[in-house]
Amino acid sequence: MTEFMASEQERTVQEPSYPWSELEVKRLLRLMNQLLAQYRYVLAASRLNKDGLVENDVQKMEQALADVTEHLDVIHQLESERQGLSEDMAAEARMDVAELTVPYLLTVLPPLQAQQLEKAAGELRVIFEEIAGLNRLNAELVNQSIHFFKKTLDIVTLALNSSNYGSKPANRASGRLFDTQV
Repeated sequence: MTEFMASEQERTVQEPSYPWSELEVKRLLRLMNQLLAQYRYVLAASRLNKDGLVENDVQKMEQALADVTEHLDVIHQLESERQGLSEDMAAEARMDVAELTVPYLLTVLPPLQAQQLEKAAGELRVIFEEIAGLNRLNAELVNQSIHFFKKTLDIVTLALNSSNYGSKPANRASGRLFDTQV
């Protein structure tokens, strides 16, 4: 009887408590880590953009835009693949895809895989928050630059319209080219 109980316990330890194959779970973890790597690049590009704005370096800003565009294309592909996998996993578990969340997965995955998922999700959360903060700062810097530009333009326009600056229309009432009498 003890042998039967031991083999039964071994089977319950070996059998996962979720309906997905080991390959699907590994694929999900791989996708999460690939997304994390891409978002790290986006974060670096956001920092480069901020530096370009602060230093008034258009070349840095152009490089940041090119970097973000390149990595967002990859992110869209990875995210599409992740969503497709999530739909497949939800269908296998006979649940709505909206229920297949990271918190849910942390409760059903084996400890090592749950730890890997939690680490990737936590790092993504931190990166998203930092990117959002940089985006707010970059928007503020752009707005300040626009405000400065408008103020400068207003001052120059006012100076050009004052009576001491700018060209005055020639007195053409007499029909002569020059407004002098000889």
